[in-house]
Amino acid sequence: MGQDTREASLRQTMNEERIPGEVSGDSFYSAKHLSVLERRIADMKAGRNVHVHELITDPE
Repeated sequence: MGQDTREASLRQTMNEERIPGEVSGDSFYSAKHLSVLERRIADMKAGRNVHVHELITDPE
């Protein structure tokens, strides 16, 4: 990509008031990810797949 092309692309991005690069949705809120989170929440509420760890504190 030449310097002129980069500058033109940046200018267009600024004119459209968006961030550079393509952002194609937020995968955090995808149906697949939400179903995994819902299953994990249900497991925790039912007491499945829950692990207790000792609290780590800073020595004083």
